[in-house]
Amino acid sequence: CSLEVNQISSELFSVVDNYIVFDLETTGLSPIKNEIVQLSAVKVVAGKQVDTFNRYVKPSQRIPLIVTSINGIDNDMVESEQKIEEVLPEFLKFICDFILIAHNAKFDMSFLAAAMNKTSNKSLTNNYIDTLKWSRKILPNIGSHSLDSLINYYALEDADRHNGLGDCLITNELYKHLVKDCMKKDIRIGRKKIIKQSDADRATRVIAGIKPIKKGNT
Repeated sequence: CSLEVNQISSELFSVVDNYIVFDLETTGLSPIKNEIVQLSAVKVVAGKQVDTFNRYVKPSQRIPLIVTSINGIDNDMVESEQKIEEVLPEFLKFICDFILIAHNAKFDMSFLAAAMNKTSNKSLTNNYIDTLKWSRKILPNIGSHSLDSLINYYALEDADRHNGLGDCLITNELYKHLVKDCMKKDIRIGRKKIIKQSDADRATRVIAGIKPIKKGNT
């Protein structure tokens, strides 16, 4: 698996069976000023979970108390962990060229892209699916589309909410529920229809720039 340089990721509106759900915990909301403190992912092949990745990361800045109150990660927990320069290559090897899935994906993608640019000057090339955007189109009448609201809507298990790996497992279940619902309806996101297709078919890609976005919907 090789990483290409200076290629923009594409957002997908296709149902896929091979993918990686990922989640990052960070020291704040800005991918420029803040840093990653946890990298987590769940690998799914042919619709079945086959592997996981979960690593804490020691940032160069202190973790604010307000962040610890949300995700439970404090400075003592990451003190003996490796820095992002050492952990990120392992994570990139794990995700390879798999399609990525996240809730409010642009937040996580922007942090990942910023970390790659800072440590290797390489660009993130993986295509991605945003379950936040899907939920807004598939479930337009539920009010809030935060991950917590969708957990309640689908009655998902949330014992490890706000833990990176726990959120990956929850988002994977959310994706499966959204797929079931979207296949029952004629769903379109903008001008794009969510359809069943192979991972190799890129007919419904939409080129999406990676920009910072608030994590209020996660």
